[in-house]
Amino acid sequence: GFYADYLVATASAVRPLAADADLDRAAALSNYVVAACILEYAAPPIKGRTMLVHGAAGGVGTALIELGRLARANVIGVASSEAKCALVRSLGATAIRRDDTSVEEAVMAATQGRGADLICNHMAGASFASDLKLVAPFGTIVSYGALGGMPERDLYRDMRANVGRCPAVRCFTMHAFDHMPELRDRCTEKVLRLFAENRITPVLGPILPLAEAQQAHRLLEERSVIGKIILRPAE
Repeated sequence: GFYADYLVATASAVRPLAADADLDRAAALSNYVVAACILEYAAPPIKGRTMLVHGAAGGVGTALIELGRLARANVIGVASSEAKCALVRSLGATAIRRDDTSVEEAVMAATQGRGADLICNHMAGASFASDLKLVAPFGTIVSYGALGGMPERDLYRDMRANVGRCPAVRCFTMHAFDHMPELRDRCTEKVLRLFAENRITPVLGPILPLAEAQQAHRLLEERSVIGKIILRPAE
């Protein structure tokens, strides 16, 4: 796809990958470029602050955790199974299992009632109303996807209901960089450098032949995947 081609071109131009580089893991670096752009341009400074990541065991979620930890943030990851929570913990984050606990109570307990300075949300839908209760004073929710559809409630009304925390919501898309490639390139070079230095290790899920793309989509829809699915073309 576009970002895979872009990464290859950028790697060749600014930091060629080593001959022995793990190309399967390199294929997941586009997630890290997304995460790096979120943290660099869409989020407040997170050093020493608390960052909450939804879908924390997915491709972008694990990238956000790793980059957040490198930026010295206190990271909390929300995931839907014990296996996913185990992965979150292995990456150095506090794990909250969404399906068997109150996320709101668990986040507040983990932050001594303060909430999270940054919440990375890829769901939208009804999740904003819950997240607005979890934002620390002057905190920010970054919406980088809408897997749960558009909010049915009045988002501004929900924000005013939590006005004592002065919450902010920012929408994010990589297409914001279509006409500002130099900003995206800055994050890409950072990601490539971290990968070359073995400071990030993309988490891989199933590695499937390209002919099984349908199965890959089925696994994504079932939300059973941990890490990044890789599709390999036939040799």
